Amino acid sequence: MTLSNPVVVRLSDAQMVEVRTEAIRRRENAIQQRRLNHNRTPMSANQMQQIETIGVLGEAAVAEWTGLPWTGRMAGHYNPAIRDVDPYEVKTSSGIKDLWIRGTTQDMRPPSQVYIKAIVVAYNTVELIGWTTLGYVVDEAEYCRGKDCYVLPAHELQPMETLP
Repeated sequence: MTLSNPVVVRLSDAQMVEVRTEAIRRRENAIQQRRLNHNRTPMSANQMQQIETIGVLGEAAVAEWTGLPWTGRMAGHYNPAIRDVDPYEVKTSSGIKDLWIRGTTQDMRPPSQVYIKAIVVAYNTVELIGWTTLGYVVDEAEYCRGKDCYVLPAHELQPMETLP
């Protein structure tokens, strides 16, 4: 496969207010639940807030592009059973096009779970790079034992136009 052209989503000022509000709410909720750093590396409070904001931006962009409800926002609290934009999970970064999925097969979702890769490229602009299923990731991606995650190169993602 080759890397297809990403879908570019630009969020409005009103949507960006929603993104910032949701990112702050999630960070406060994580602190209350003592989920302080899921990336397993030392980070400042500001860095953790930036990571939260990047993730929320990706979810908002996928909801905007698909027209589906942003179910991750509506949850009101951390719940791993709730999809980001039901039925999809969104993995967002600020520059890495490859898809990284944390966790081992024992604590993962069903193989049919669809993951969408997004990249924040500007303040209100997100590129949706592509999608894949968890089953494909587990079968085909490289597992990085030290980081407890799977890595799938971006060129192996399906084009967004074929999203089921």
